[in-house]
Amino acid sequence: MYLKRTYHQDKLVRDEKTGKVTEVKPGAVSGVKILRAGARQNFSTKIIEQGVAEGWLSLGQGKITIKAEGGDVSYTIERAPGYYCCHCNEKLDDGTAGAAHVSEEHKDAESPDPGNPAGYRRDSFYACAKA
Repeated sequence: MYLKRTYHQDKLVRDEKTGKVTEVKPGAVSGVKILRAGARQNFSTKIIEQGVAEGWLSLGQGKITIKAEGGDVSYTIERAPGYYCCHCNEKLDDGTAGAAHVSEEHKDAESPDPGNPAGYRRDSFYACAKA
């Protein structure tokens, strides 16, 4: 996804000679333009927190909504950040629970994810599909 922030020009401090922005005051972001967005997106917790703080993104009722120029765009959250089994994608409480789940439910099975040989993983993003 490619986004471009739009700004309230009166909240930008510019250098008198060059005209370049030297300071961005709080509340300067007026919104975003969506330049490109796919049908499936992974949203990092950092972009979620930043978007909520700047007021152009909301999170609730199982959806992430981007308040963009040209209309809102919503994504349904399919998987929130956390621990998951690589074999069956079951949500797990933590790494200890992950190890226990894999040893009980998938005994002697090799992890299907070479990047997570223990058989469970920690996702740090929201996996979403366009609503």
